[in-house]
Amino acid sequence: MFLLFKKQMTSSLTIGGFSSRYYLEDFYQRDKSPLPLIVNRPVWLDVHKTYYGGRNEVFTPIVKDKNVYY
Repeated sequence: MFLLFKKQMTSSLTIGGFSSRYYLEDFYQRDKSPLPLIVNRPVWLDVHKTYYGGRNEVFTPIVKDKNVYY
């Protein structure tokens, strides 16, 4: 990311955090298009649901053959 965009990848813990930071720092113009405030509770609950849930798995494969690429 540094070679392509001059952005330090280690400043964020996740790729989502990195992309948010990149967008807000380089493209978002607060004075021209401010982010809307969500005041409608059902809409807020729908947005809130998108940030929670899902499934992540992290595992270390056990490989007996040393010529395996993964």
